[in-house]
Parts: sequence; C-alpha cells; structure tokens
Amino acid sequence: MLTRTKDDGRKRKVPTREGMDLGIYMEERHGYRGDYEAVLYTPKAQLYILKHLADLVPGTVMEEDDIPF
Repeated sequence: MLTRTKDDGRKRKVPTREGMDLGIYMEERHGYRGDYEAVLYTPKAQLYILKHLADLVPGTVMEEDDIPF
C-alpha cells in the first residue's frame, strides 16, 4: 500500500501495482456521509496476506495449519 495525500490534505492508502495484481483494489462507495473509496481484498489477496503474515508483520508467527481454509 502507498500513502497518498488528497487535495484537501487528508491521507489515504492506495494499492500498489503489485497489490492490484494480487487482488487488492479500490471501489467507490456511497454512504450516508457521502461518497468514499473503499479498499477491498479478493479471496486470493486475503490468502496471500495470511500466508505471508510473518513477513509482513515482524514478530508474527503463523503456521500453514492456522489457516482454516
């Protein structure tokens, strides 16, 4: 994920090209407070994150058997 600054000065996270290739994408949504962009993860991206959690978050220990699917 990359951090981008919007025109109004607020920061947001957006997927990198590699993230998009894994299945992380943004979608515009409409809520009662107005329009916003949501970051979504396909099942493929979620599984990648679970399998590589120890690489992504230092100090995390997760075994293949810990993934229930």
